[in-house]
Amino acid sequence: MYVDNVGGDHLEGAIDSLREYGRIAWVGAISMYNGDRSPAAPRNLFEVVHKSLRLEGVLVRNHTNLQDELEDFVVPHLRSGRVGTDTTVVQGFDRTVEAFLGMLHGENLGKMLVRTTG
Repeated sequence: MYVDNVGGDHLEGAIDSLREYGRIAWVGAISMYNGDRSPAAPRNLFEVVHKSLRLEGVLVRNHTNLQDELEDFVVPHLRSGRVGTDTTVVQGFDRTVEAFLGMLHGENLGKMLVRTTG
């Protein structure tokens, strides 16, 4: 199982790595957001057929009915530390544009945050 919000080379790598009958939930493609032309498909796209993979686009807005169930499951894990998040923090409001552009270019690990106070 692979959840992809990057696309491009990351999606291609996931297709290579998945075993037969693997699944891909595609929730975004940030690597393509600033392109001036449509990106080429992953070079190994036929592997989706060869491995009988399932590739499905997922929009959060189509699953709002599951919000309470998600919170009931995830919140205890977050509070206990069993589940965590990766975050890149940039210090200073004056670096907001730099942080935003860095996020678009993949210069962050996890969520990109700008801290404006100490």
